[in-house]
Amino acid sequence: MNHRHQAIIMTRENGSGENSCQFIGLRHIGRFLMPIVSVCCMQAWAAGLGSAFEKTPSAHTGKAIQAAIDAVHNAGGGNVRLERAVYPSGTLHLKSNVTLIVPEGAVILGGDNASCYDDVIDRRIGKSPEKSNKVFISCLFQTNVCITGGGIIDGQGPGFYDTNTVARMYAKPKAPRTRMIQFVGCRNVRFSDITFKDSPGWTCWMRMCENLEFERVKIHADQKMINNDGFHIDGCRKIRIRNCDLRTGDDCIVMRSIISPNGDSALCEDMIVEDCTLSSNCQAVRLGCPSDGTIRNGIFRRLKISGFNGIVSINPVRYLQDGDHGNLAMENILVEDCDIDVKSGPLTFLVESGIKLRSFGNTTFRNLKIRGARPIRIQGNGFTQVENVSFENVKGEIQNPEAIIVNSAKGIVFDGFEVSTAMPKEEKLAVNKTDGWERVR
Repeated sequence: MNHRHQAIIMTRENGSGENSCQFIGLRHIGRFLMPIVSVCCMQAWAAGLGSAFEKTPSAHTGKAIQAAIDAVHNAGGGNVRLERAVYPSGTLHLKSNVTLIVPEGAVILGGDNASCYDDVIDRRIGKSPEKSNKVFISCLFQTNVCITGGGIIDGQGPGFYDTNTVARMYAKPKAPRTRMIQFVGCRNVRFSDITFKDSPGWTCWMRMCENLEFERVKIHADQKMINNDGFHIDGCRKIRIRNCDLRTGDDCIVMRSIISPNGDSALCEDMIVEDCTLSSNCQAVRLGCPSDGTIRNGIFRRLKISGFNGIVSINPVRYLQDGDHGNLAMENILVEDCDIDVKSGPLTFLVESGIKLRSFGNTTFRNLKIRGARPIRIQGNGFTQVENVSFENVKGEIQNPEAIIVNSAKGIVFDGFEVSTAMPKEEKLAVNKTDGWERVR
């Protein structure tokens, strides 16, 4: 078996003589429908924007940053360039055609409790995660927005938790926690050469956005904090995440599609994650939740994964939305050329009893090195079969007597699967003391 996955980049020359990428459409490659282009390169736009207008905040405060953002936006676009200083800040609202430049040596420092931030409420957002509307950097229905520069945006996450514990994770606080970055309904977004540090809640929630590019981004957080996901990509299209370094307590990268407030089925598609280092105290990569819409055309390649779990799609009853029995459809996922060395399960696709998904599986694992303490799990239930999962040149070691558990599944293909397991513990050698005919006297 040799199914080919292919992403073809068509370029065109822009006004500056540089090449920019263009999304063309989809093409069948083997048995998969993959994006011909799933790249949103905006370097030309970002570089050209700086020549129009630039403003430095008048003081080292969040209010001064916001005033500069407003001024640049009202002037038609340009750069807000910070100095090498610490800027204590509450909520910032980014706007169209603005590049926020946080240079090396500059820090935008958030408050250490929820009262420091605004509630960002808009009916189009839908239900807010963790029952919190608090946001550090908000961007709603804007176009052409960049954050770059080499500096740090610090959410002071540990200040929201009781850190006096020896448990694997801090207890979830009762008070609402702030999300660091929340972009909703935006187009043409680029984060590059920036560090997001210690978000109290989800670090980057990108919802219903299109053309997202994240390159050389660091998301570093106390790994005992819960629900501090790295990139939480929700109902977006055309996403590229590359050369990023994520170290989180919760999921590093999430591809999902939360149903919209009006009940329309959501779609997350055409997402490429490549050449990243991921370390999580939960999951490095999560694919979908049971009440989501459709996730499709996802490529995850050349990832170095460590921490607790590797790549998972776990659909538990506790994640169901009210009155729902399951809805997720998963299509056309490719995981290739990855090194997964985790404490628990390297690969897990699981549907708990009583959940009925529209489709689940449809994934190729190719050229993987794996190591973990728990078996690979490919498990459906009486309502949902795991379908069309291929293991091609998968090698490694499982520190468990079982290498893989498969049930309620069909179309599971092994084409080069070489995994060793641990020996079960035995107390003593057996001795036959019966008088049966097998016993030699």
